[in-house]
Amino acid sequence: MRQQSRSIERQYGLRAFVGAGRLESQKTSLRPGKIISQKVQVTPEIAASGRQQDVERIVERIGRVDSKLTVIYGQSGVGKSSMIQAGLIPSINSQVIDARRIFVVLQQVYTDWVTSFRQAFQSALKTVDPDQNLDNLETISDIVTALHQNSQRDLLTVLIFDQFEDFFFVCKDSSQRRLFYDFFQECLNTPFIKIILSLQEGYLHHLLELNRLVNLEVINNNILDKEILYYIGSLSKEEAKQVIELVTNQTSFHLHPDLIEVLVDDLAGSLGEIRPIELQLVGSQLQTDNITTLGQYQNLAQYKKETLVGRFLGIRIL
Repeated sequence: MRQQSRSIERQYGLRAFVGAGRLESQKTSLRPGKIISQKVQVTPEIAASGRQQDVERIVERIGRVDSKLTVIYGQSGVGKSSMIQAGLIPSINSQVIDARRIFVVLQQVYTDWVTSFRQAFQSALKTVDPDQNLDNLETISDIVTALHQNSQRDLLTVLIFDQFEDFFFVCKDSSQRRLFYDFFQECLNTPFIKIILSLQEGYLHHLLELNRLVNLEVINNNILDKEILYYIGSLSKEEAKQVIELVTNQTSFHLHPDLIEVLVDDLAGSLGEIRPIELQLVGSQLQTDNITTLGQYQNLAQYKKETLVGRFLGIRIL
Protein backbone atom coordinates (compact mmCIF):
# COMPACT_ATOMS: atom_id res chain seq x y z
CA MET A 1 0.00 0.00 0.00
CA ARG A 2 2.88 2.36 0.76
CA GLN A 3 4.45 1.70 -2.64
CA GLN A 4 1.11 2.12 -4.41
CA SER A 5 0.62 5.44 -2.63
CA ARG A 6 4.07 6.61 -3.77
CA SER A 7 3.36 5.57 -7.32
CA ILE A 8 0.10 7.55 -7.40
CA GLU A 9 1.81 10.59 -5.85
CA ARG A 10 4.52 10.37 -8.52
CA GLN A 11 1.97 10.10 -11.33
CA TYR A 12 0.36 13.36 -10.25
CA GLY A 13 3.64 15.21 -9.61
CA LEU A 14 3.38 15.16 -5.81
CA ARG A 15 6.48 13.02 -5.32
CA ALA A 16 9.85 13.30 -7.05
CA PHE A 17 10.88 9.63 -6.79
CA VAL A 18 8.70 6.53 -7.05
CA GLY A 19 10.94 4.18 -5.04
CA ALA A 20 10.89 0.48 -5.92
CA GLY A 21 7.95 0.69 -8.32
CA ARG A 22 8.11 1.06 -12.08
CA LEU A 23 7.29 4.41 -13.63
CA GLU A 24 3.78 4.91 -14.95
CA SER A 25 2.59 7.35 -17.58
CA GLN A 26 2.09 10.70 -15.91
CA LYS A 27 -1.41 12.10 -15.38
CA THR A 28 -2.44 15.73 -15.06
CA SER A 29 -5.62 17.37 -13.87
CA LEU A 30 -7.38 19.72 -16.27
CA ARG A 31 -8.73 21.82 -13.39
CA PRO A 32 -6.52 22.72 -10.40
CA GLY A 33 -7.76 21.11 -7.22
CA LYS A 34 -10.34 18.91 -8.91
CA ILE A 35 -9.67 16.05 -11.29
CA ILE A 36 -12.48 16.10 -13.84
CA SER A 37 -10.59 14.31 -16.63
CA GLN A 38 -7.07 13.18 -17.31
CA LYS A 39 -4.44 13.57 -19.97
CA VAL A 40 -1.84 10.81 -20.19
CA GLN A 41 1.70 11.99 -20.87
CA VAL A 42 5.11 10.43 -21.31
CA THR A 43 6.85 10.89 -17.96
CA PRO A 44 9.60 13.54 -17.94
CA GLU A 45 12.15 11.03 -16.62
CA ILE A 46 12.01 9.20 -19.94
CA ALA A 47 13.36 12.20 -21.82
CA ALA A 48 15.72 13.36 -19.06
CA SER A 49 17.36 9.95 -18.69
CA GLY A 50 18.04 9.53 -22.39
CA ARG A 51 15.31 6.88 -22.69
CA GLN A 52 13.32 9.07 -25.09
CA GLN A 53 15.79 8.14 -27.82
CA ASP A 54 15.23 4.47 -27.02
CA VAL A 55 11.48 4.98 -27.21
CA GLU A 56 11.77 6.70 -30.58
CA ARG A 57 13.99 3.94 -31.96
CA ILE A 58 11.56 1.23 -30.88
CA VAL A 59 8.61 3.18 -32.30
CA GLU A 60 10.57 3.40 -35.57
CA ARG A 61 11.01 -0.38 -35.50
CA ILE A 62 7.28 -0.86 -35.02
CA GLY A 63 6.62 1.21 -38.11
CA ARG A 64 9.02 -0.75 -40.33
CA VAL A 65 7.60 -3.45 -42.59
CA ASP A 66 10.72 -5.60 -42.17
CA SER A 67 10.63 -5.50 -38.35
CA LYS A 68 8.18 -8.01 -36.87
CA LEU A 69 9.92 -8.67 -33.56
CA THR A 70 11.93 -6.64 -31.05
CA VAL A 71 13.61 -8.22 -28.02
CA ILE A 72 14.39 -5.60 -25.37
CA TYR A 73 16.98 -6.83 -22.88
CA GLY A 74 19.21 -5.55 -20.09
CA GLN A 75 20.14 -6.15 -16.49
CA SER A 76 17.59 -6.10 -13.69
CA GLY A 77 16.71 -2.61 -12.47
CA VAL A 78 17.75 -0.64 -15.57
CA GLY A 79 14.17 0.48 -16.28
CA LYS A 80 12.92 -1.77 -19.08
CA SER A 81 9.38 -1.97 -17.72
CA SER A 82 9.33 1.73 -16.86
CA MET A 83 10.42 2.63 -20.38
CA ILE A 84 7.67 0.45 -21.82
CA GLN A 85 4.86 1.68 -19.58
CA ALA A 86 5.87 5.31 -19.12
CA GLY A 87 7.45 5.92 -22.52
CA LEU A 88 6.68 3.45 -25.28
CA ILE A 89 2.98 2.76 -24.72
CA PRO A 90 1.95 6.42 -24.26
CA SER A 91 3.94 7.26 -27.40
CA ILE A 92 2.47 4.65 -29.72
CA ASN A 93 -1.08 4.92 -28.35
CA SER A 94 -1.28 8.37 -29.89
CA GLN A 95 0.18 7.40 -33.26
CA VAL A 96 -1.18 6.30 -36.60
CA ILE A 97 1.19 4.32 -38.82
CA ASP A 98 0.32 3.88 -42.49
CA ALA A 99 -3.30 4.90 -41.78
CA ARG A 100 -3.56 2.29 -39.03
CA ARG A 101 -4.24 3.04 -35.37
CA ILE A 102 -2.00 1.32 -32.85
CA PHE A 103 -3.65 -1.41 -30.79
CA VAL A 104 -1.51 -2.38 -27.77
CA VAL A 105 -1.80 -5.46 -25.57
CA LEU A 106 0.55 -5.54 -22.56
CA GLN A 107 1.17 -8.77 -20.64
CA GLN A 108 3.30 -9.00 -17.49
CA VAL A 109 1.77 -12.01 -15.68
CA TYR A 110 2.42 -15.59 -16.79
CA THR A 111 1.02 -17.77 -13.98
CA ASP A 112 -1.90 -18.56 -16.29
CA TRP A 113 -0.73 -16.80 -19.42
CA VAL A 114 -3.77 -17.70 -21.53
CA THR A 115 -6.24 -16.18 -19.05
CA SER A 116 -4.02 -13.16 -18.43
CA PHE A 117 -3.58 -12.51 -22.12
CA ARG A 118 -7.29 -12.91 -22.81
CA GLN A 119 -8.11 -10.36 -20.11
CA ALA A 120 -5.51 -7.89 -21.41
CA PHE A 121 -6.75 -8.41 -24.97
CA GLN A 122 -10.38 -7.89 -23.99
CA SER A 123 -9.51 -4.74 -22.08
CA ALA A 124 -7.70 -3.36 -25.12
CA LEU A 125 -10.59 -4.26 -27.43
CA LYS A 126 -13.02 -2.28 -25.26
CA THR A 127 -11.05 0.88 -25.99
CA VAL A 128 -11.47 0.27 -29.73
CA ASP A 129 -15.10 -0.90 -29.76
CA PRO A 130 -16.93 -0.60 -26.39
CA ASP A 131 -20.04 -2.29 -27.83
CA GLN A 132 -18.23 -5.37 -29.12
CA ASN A 133 -19.29 -8.73 -27.70
CA LEU A 134 -16.23 -10.21 -25.99
CA ASP A 135 -17.87 -13.31 -24.50
CA ASN A 136 -16.71 -15.48 -27.40
CA LEU A 137 -13.00 -14.96 -26.63
CA GLU A 138 -12.43 -18.10 -24.59
CA THR A 139 -9.56 -19.95 -26.24
CA ILE A 140 -6.29 -19.04 -27.91
CA SER A 141 -7.88 -20.00 -31.21
CA ASP A 142 -10.62 -17.40 -30.58
CA ILE A 143 -8.01 -14.77 -29.82
CA VAL A 144 -6.01 -15.61 -32.96
CA THR A 145 -9.19 -15.14 -35.00
CA ALA A 146 -9.79 -11.78 -33.31
CA LEU A 147 -6.20 -10.75 -34.03
CA HIS A 148 -6.75 -11.49 -37.70
CA GLN A 149 -9.90 -9.35 -37.58
CA ASN A 150 -7.90 -6.43 -36.17
CA SER A 151 -6.22 -5.97 -39.54
CA GLN A 152 -9.66 -5.51 -41.10
CA ARG A 153 -10.33 -2.71 -38.59
CA ASP A 154 -7.29 -0.81 -39.86
CA LEU A 155 -5.39 -1.58 -36.67
CA LEU A 156 -1.69 -2.28 -36.20
CA THR A 157 -1.51 -4.68 -33.25
CA VAL A 158 1.49 -4.49 -30.90
CA LEU A 159 1.77 -7.39 -28.45
CA ILE A 160 4.14 -6.59 -25.57
CA PHE A 161 5.32 -9.41 -23.29
CA ASP A 162 7.16 -7.63 -20.48
CA GLN A 163 9.23 -9.35 -17.78
CA PHE A 164 9.21 -12.37 -20.05
CA GLU A 165 11.81 -14.18 -17.98
CA ASP A 166 8.93 -14.97 -15.58
CA PHE A 167 7.35 -17.11 -18.29
CA PHE A 168 10.18 -19.63 -18.01
CA PHE A 169 9.92 -19.73 -14.21
CA VAL A 170 6.17 -20.23 -14.13
CA CYS A 171 5.55 -22.41 -17.20
CA LYS A 172 7.67 -25.39 -16.27
CA ASP A 173 5.50 -27.83 -18.21
CA SER A 174 6.66 -28.18 -21.80
CA SER A 175 3.08 -28.36 -23.10
CA GLN A 176 2.32 -24.95 -21.56
CA ARG A 177 5.37 -23.45 -23.22
CA ARG A 178 4.63 -25.15 -26.52
CA LEU A 179 1.14 -23.61 -26.55
CA PHE A 180 2.69 -20.17 -26.24
CA TYR A 181 5.35 -20.93 -28.85
CA ASP A 182 2.68 -21.96 -31.37
CA PHE A 183 0.71 -18.81 -30.56
CA PHE A 184 3.88 -16.73 -30.94
CA GLN A 185 4.57 -18.28 -34.36
CA GLU A 186 1.00 -17.63 -35.50
CA CYS A 187 1.20 -13.99 -34.45
CA LEU A 188 4.54 -13.46 -36.19
CA ASN A 189 3.07 -14.86 -39.40
CA THR A 190 -0.02 -12.64 -39.20
CA PRO A 191 0.08 -9.33 -41.08
CA PHE A 192 -0.06 -6.10 -39.09
CA ILE A 193 1.04 -7.70 -35.81
CA LYS A 194 4.28 -6.69 -34.11
CA ILE A 195 5.70 -8.43 -31.03
CA ILE A 196 7.93 -7.01 -28.32
CA LEU A 197 9.58 -9.25 -25.74
CA SER A 198 11.30 -7.66 -22.73
CA LEU A 199 13.46 -9.72 -20.40
CA GLN A 200 16.62 -9.71 -18.30
CA GLU A 201 19.88 -10.20 -20.13
CA GLY A 202 20.75 -13.40 -18.28
CA TYR A 203 17.66 -15.17 -19.62
CA LEU A 204 18.11 -14.52 -23.33
CA HIS A 205 19.31 -18.07 -23.89
CA HIS A 206 15.87 -19.41 -22.91
CA LEU A 207 14.55 -17.97 -26.16
CA LEU A 208 16.58 -20.58 -28.03
CA GLU A 209 14.00 -23.21 -27.04
CA LEU A 210 11.31 -21.17 -28.79
CA ASN A 211 13.60 -20.76 -31.77
CA ARG A 212 14.16 -24.54 -31.90
CA LEU A 213 10.61 -25.85 -31.43
CA VAL A 214 8.68 -23.73 -33.95
CA ASN A 215 9.35 -22.43 -37.43
CA LEU A 216 10.25 -18.73 -37.25
CA GLU A 217 11.01 -18.33 -40.94
CA VAL A 218 9.69 -14.76 -40.91
CA ILE A 219 12.72 -13.81 -38.77
CA ASN A 220 15.07 -16.27 -40.50
CA ASN A 221 14.79 -18.66 -37.53
CA ASN A 222 17.19 -16.45 -35.57
CA ILE A 223 15.45 -14.93 -32.56
CA LEU A 224 18.76 -13.61 -31.20
CA ASP A 225 19.71 -11.78 -34.37
CA LYS A 226 21.40 -8.45 -33.64
CA GLU A 227 18.75 -6.73 -35.77
CA ILE A 228 16.10 -8.04 -33.36
CA LEU A 229 17.85 -7.43 -30.02
CA TYR A 230 17.65 -4.00 -28.38
CA TYR A 231 19.84 -3.33 -25.33
CA ILE A 232 18.84 -1.09 -22.39
CA GLY A 233 21.71 -0.18 -20.05
CA SER A 234 22.28 1.79 -16.85
CA LEU A 235 22.34 5.60 -16.68
CA SER A 236 25.46 7.68 -17.06
CA LYS A 237 26.25 10.19 -14.32
CA GLU A 238 25.10 13.06 -16.51
CA GLU A 239 21.82 11.29 -17.34
CA ALA A 240 21.20 10.56 -13.66
CA LYS A 241 21.87 14.20 -12.78
CA GLN A 242 19.35 15.31 -15.40
CA VAL A 243 16.74 12.94 -13.96
CA ILE A 244 17.25 14.25 -10.41
CA GLU A 245 17.10 17.88 -11.45
CA LEU A 246 14.03 17.39 -13.60
CA VAL A 247 11.89 15.37 -11.17
CA THR A 248 12.73 17.54 -8.16
CA ASN A 249 12.07 20.78 -10.05
CA GLN A 250 8.54 19.54 -10.73
CA THR A 251 7.73 19.11 -7.04
CA SER A 252 8.24 21.00 -3.80
CA PHE A 253 11.17 18.72 -2.94
CA HIS A 254 14.40 20.37 -4.10
CA LEU A 255 17.96 19.12 -3.65
CA HIS A 256 20.92 21.46 -3.31
CA PRO A 257 23.26 21.28 -6.36
CA ASP A 258 26.22 20.24 -4.17
CA LEU A 259 24.20 17.32 -2.83
CA ILE A 260 23.22 16.23 -6.35
CA GLU A 261 26.88 16.15 -7.42
CA VAL A 262 27.98 14.03 -4.43
CA LEU A 263 24.91 11.80 -4.61
CA VAL A 264 25.50 10.97 -8.27
CA ASP A 265 29.17 10.16 -7.57
CA ASP A 266 28.19 7.85 -4.69
CA LEU A 267 25.58 6.04 -6.77
CA ALA A 268 27.91 5.63 -9.76
CA GLY A 269 30.74 4.11 -7.74
CA SER A 270 33.76 2.78 -9.59
CA LEU A 271 31.77 1.69 -12.66
CA GLY A 272 30.62 5.22 -13.43
CA GLU A 273 27.03 4.18 -14.16
CA ILE A 274 23.83 4.14 -12.14
CA ARG A 275 20.99 1.65 -11.99
CA PRO A 276 17.69 3.58 -12.23
CA ILE A 277 16.17 1.50 -9.44
CA GLU A 278 18.96 2.52 -7.04
CA LEU A 279 18.43 6.15 -7.97
CA GLN A 280 14.71 5.84 -7.28
CA LEU A 281 15.19 4.01 -3.96
CA VAL A 282 17.75 6.47 -2.61
CA GLY A 283 15.87 9.50 -3.92
CA SER A 284 12.61 8.31 -2.40
CA GLN A 285 14.22 7.89 1.02
CA LEU A 286 15.89 11.31 0.79
CA GLN A 287 12.44 12.78 0.28
CA THR A 288 10.93 10.73 3.11
CA ASP A 289 13.70 11.91 5.48
CA ASN A 290 13.58 15.45 4.00
CA ILE A 291 17.33 15.42 3.31
CA THR A 292 17.96 18.28 0.88
CA THR A 293 21.46 19.60 1.69
CA LEU A 294 24.95 18.15 1.47
CA GLY A 295 25.45 18.65 5.21
CA GLN A 296 22.38 16.55 6.06
CA TYR A 297 23.52 13.86 3.64
CA GLN A 298 27.03 13.76 5.11
CA ASN A 299 25.58 13.27 8.60
CA LEU A 300 24.41 9.82 7.53
CA ALA A 301 26.45 6.73 8.38
CA GLN A 302 29.64 5.92 6.48
CA TYR A 303 27.82 3.85 3.85
CA LYS A 304 25.30 6.48 2.82
CA LYS A 305 23.70 4.69 -0.14
CA GLU A 306 23.33 1.49 1.84
CA THR A 307 21.91 3.40 4.82
CA LEU A 308 19.22 5.05 2.70
CA VAL A 309 18.28 1.81 0.94
CA GLY A 310 18.14 0.09 4.34
CA ARG A 311 15.78 2.74 5.67
CA PHE A 312 13.60 2.37 2.60
CA LEU A 313 13.38 -1.38 3.22
CA GLY A 314 12.89 -0.89 6.95
CA ILE A 315 16.19 -2.48 8.01
CA ARG A 316 19.15 -1.01 9.84
CA ILE A 317 22.59 -0.87 8.20
CA LEU A 318 25.37 -0.93 10.79
